[in-house]
Amino acid sequence: MKIGDEYNIPLIGISEWQALASACAIDSEVLMNRLRQLADALPDAVSAARDQALADGLNRKVVTTLANLLILHAKARRAALNAPASKRRRSHKIVAKN
Repeated sequence: MKIGDEYNIPLIGISEWQALASACAIDSEVLMNRLRQLADALPDAVSAARDQALADGLNRKVVTTLANLLILHAKARRAALNAPASKRRRSHKIVAKN
């Protein structure tokens, strides 16, 4: 699914979300505030799910790696909501820390 005119997730920023809001007849500030809230809440939700998965005996390496990737991704997307377009056009590679 594209956001605005962009399919590449690391390249989606404010202007793309505003274009989507306009196309869907949604107030762009309401959408931006909700996106920021979700991005801010996601790391804690992922951490809680990771802790529960570990307590349930799931594979530590798999669970920890996945959780770290999700948290890094959420933080990168949150930063993109405030970054100027020129900063977003650089390559973004997410690397998990075990």
